[in-house]
Amino acid sequence: MTNNAKDNRVIDFLKGDLWIVILDIIAVNIAYLLALYARFFGYDSLGELFNSYLSSFSHFAPIYTIICILVFSFFRLYNGMWKYAGMHDLNRILFASIVTSFIQVFGTVIFTRRMPLTYYILGAIFQFFFLSVIRLGYRIYLMEKAKVIRHSSPAENVMIIGSDWNAKNLMTFLESDQEHNYKPVCIIDTSNTMTGKLMNGVPVIGGPEMIEKGIEKYRVRNVYIAEPFLDNDLRKKLEEVCTERYLNLRDYAGYLGYLNGEKTAEALLRIVKPPIRVQEDGKRVIPFSPPDISEKEMGEVVEALRSGWITTGPRTKLLERRLAAFIETGIALCDTERAPDLWSNRVVCLNSATAAEELNLRILGVREGDEVIVPAYTYTASASAAIHCGATVKFVDIQKDGDKTTHAPEMDYEALANAITPKTKAIITVDLGGIVCDYDRVFEIVESKRELFEPMDSDGTPLGDLSSRIQNAIGRVAVVADCAHSLGASRVVGGEKKYCGAIADFTSFSFIINKKPTGDFTKKTVTYGRNIGQISQIEAEDLAA
Repeated sequence: MTNNAKDNRVIDFLKGDLWIVILDIIAVNIAYLLALYARFFGYDSLGELFNSYLSSFSHFAPIYTIICILVFSFFRLYNGMWKYAGMHDLNRILFASIVTSFIQVFGTVIFTRRMPLTYYILGAIFQFFFLSVIRLGYRIYLMEKAKVIRHSSPAENVMIIGSDWNAKNLMTFLESDQEHNYKPVCIIDTSNTMTGKLMNGVPVIGGPEMIEKGIEKYRVRNVYIAEPFLDNDLRKKLEEVCTERYLNLRDYAGYLGYLNGEKTAEALLRIVKPPIRVQEDGKRVIPFSPPDISEKEMGEVVEALRSGWITTGPRTKLLERRLAAFIETGIALCDTERAPDLWSNRVVCLNSATAAEELNLRILGVREGDEVIVPAYTYTASASAAIHCGATVKFVDIQKDGDKTTHAPEMDYEALANAITPKTKAIITVDLGGIVCDYDRVFEIVESKRELFEPMDSDGTPLGDLSSRIQNAIGRVAVVADCAHSLGASRVVGGEKKYCGAIADFTSFSFIINKKPTGDFTKKTVTYGRNIGQISQIEAEDLAA
């Protein structure tokens, strides 16, 4: 943890939690003192007995107070507790009260004397009640404070996070909205190039470091993001700041090309993510492979529909270029448009990973009479692609105890070497769960079996001629990678770190919902072919189209 983070936690504690700790100290003592008075209420003749119990209470109270604060900390009753109250938080108070009640019983018996049973029961009840009231009161205080701040400003003051055109476009839209009084009051320039300047009369107050100061100075009530490629750390910081200060945080980056006078900001605010279901015990139900659809994705869909390209078009080609760059560089948001030719014609988008794998094999010329080696532990598509081409599938089992390095169910490489025959044209390797296969071993095996490889002859057709040239150029069994699970994964191959797609001869990826690719891509499935010799990938793309 950085020093700034530690300082912030100390400040937060002094602002709110210190007072709660002081109130807790008072509450736990008053709770059992009231219980003692309630037990002997109306018994005037028992004054000496009452005083003896009161003396016992006084001796144990300091010890019990310290123990209570430690127990409450263990049950996380501090650190912003009850800012966002729920049954889960109430359960924490209940469990903490139960634990401290037992401590009260055993502590008094051990250190002082056994107290009346009514004292223990009423004390526990009073303590639970006081702790709950303290935290409920704290939440009400925060809510009322936020309302006062919110209503103290006559307009919906807005801070815009973005640079240059993006900020200006969103600001213009908000100012033109006649239905709501949204007032841009300051701009945070994410590029840090326009600090001190005015944009449509609104000051650019600085970079991200000025966010909190700007919120205070300009009495900001809404923070709107206009930057499409906002840094993840900055986004998290904005979420934390807006949550703490009860500000509205909206991401309009995906709508910048969609905003116009016919649409209001209120209409856009109604587009939200599907809710996450919460059980009665406070636990979130996380469904298998939930769609992560934000306003940014929705805006991209709107942009595509408005462009008129509802099939393969410019956005598909942009995805292909960006994915090719990501495979080579590991940078998800690489600016491919400065040199589009460098990244073009290397990736082909298709409708499914099965189609991608079949395309790879057909480009390689795999046909009836050929053999394709497939690991036994994989999805059916790895084998069905070969069957669609008319080839014979030869399964190779996985290693008995998993790979010694990755512990993954990788192919038995000794069995792989023994399975290669003159009929073998391709090996489909499968990277499971983001763990990349041992391609050093795979390439070592196929290189050692070069003398068995028999490349096909051209049959005179364009595809047959292309496939023949590819097989002759490779001169060995082709390595075709099924990387549906591992987009973004990497492994050291040949002494160099390489990402999936830049390792095998041909690679297929999947963007289906239960895969977790790295990067910011929107298409479903792609196939990536490495440049082999002088063979043009443009031919392969034309054939795919």
